[in-house]
Amino acid sequence: MHRAARAVIEGVGRDKSIKNGQLVLCGYRGEGPGADTMISHYAIGDIDAMSKQALAWAETGYNVYSARCIYTGLKPKQRGTHKQVAAVFGLPVDLDADKGNAFGFDQLPVLPSQVPITSRVPAKNAQATYFLAKAITISEAKILARALCDLVGDADGATADVNHVWRIAGTLNVPKAVKIKRGRPSAPQRVDPDLHGTGDAVDPEVLASALGVTLSAPKAAPPRQDHGPAEVKQDGRGWAGEGFDTMAPEAQQRAAMKRLLEAL
Repeated sequence: MHRAARAVIEGVGRDKSIKNGQLVLCGYRGEGPGADTMISHYAIGDIDAMSKQALAWAETGYNVYSARCIYTGLKPKQRGTHKQVAAVFGLPVDLDADKGNAFGFDQLPVLPSQVPITSRVPAKNAQATYFLAKAITISEAKILARALCDLVGDADGATADVNHVWRIAGTLNVPKAVKIKRGRPSAPQRVDPDLHGTGDAVDPEVLASALGVTLSAPKAAPPRQDHGPAEVKQDGRGWAGEGFDTMAPEAQQRAAMKRLLEAL
């Protein structure tokens, strides 16, 4: 696990206000009714065990993901809901060039901690990630995530969903059929921990200032965005973005707007 992420997670482990905090690891293999799902939970002190399991699942054909969140109150094999997020320690930004997103990580107002490259053929897809110098609440994270999503034009809305699960550097990206139709090779591609990230954690207040938002803003409804959902309420197999791959662009937009309005 990235050293900046490890440092903030261990810091949360010392926070007595968060009891029994857990990390969640998800693995998905196959498609349709026969798809295989693996979900496991790890105490904050079990970061190494979580990393080893991620690599083991990847080598047996699973797409492996985790949210950049710490949860409480999880039931066995539960993916974790927004209400169970105790703290957010990372904010990834989805930059899928193969979906036409030409925004580059170097255009972000603050350089990210890490820029995993999730696939290189037919285009270079990246998940620029901010590991935060201190964990923040889900309400604060939503403010930053919405601003980042709006900035980069993430039409799927994954960037805006703080409970979204993201690929892990070192694992394999096994393409679904719809991605192969879009030009992706059928052979898995390794998720590469690209070296363009700074390697350092980012102060959430510095990021907020650069994005022109305030974390301590009153609890009023945020301006409505026209690009994606503020929050995705599905869990388990319905992780954010799963359904968008099979929709036409106009259907994606309608679905995104419907979910945004439901979340406001």
